[in-house]
Amino acid sequence: MEEHNSLIRLHPHQSEGPYYHHEELFPIASHRRGDRPPRGAKRLYFHAKPYILIPRMTLTIGLTKPKVDSGEIGRVIGSDVTKLQEREIGNAQAWYYPEDKALVLWECYLSEPYRKDDPLQDPLLTTV
Repeated sequence: MEEHNSLIRLHPHQSEGPYYHHEELFPIASHRRGDRPPRGAKRLYFHAKPYILIPRMTLTIGLTKPKVDSGEIGRVIGSDVTKLQEREIGNAQAWYYPEDKALVLWECYLSEPYRKDDPLQDPLLTTV
């Protein structure tokens, strides 16, 4: 795939809610394992959809008599970018526990064809 520079944009979503010890992936420091979290303990949920803008182009073609040597049937006589279209390139989700200052990155990935085979060598994934 040919590489191009594009500005990465993000559709973010944040919500807040309580959490319970049996739902967590690791022991939360602000309460002992098996105890309920402190009253009012909140978990912040983040969901983000990274995207780039792709121009929607319209080409005006002037048809000509087909050329035997090239198969050409016309030529571009005009072009116009009518609008920019959003194209999602991945997904990311995380939980943040403010009392513990702990962040759990639940998922963060890029869709094909935007990702590289080795995620450790993928600068776009690092950016997202």
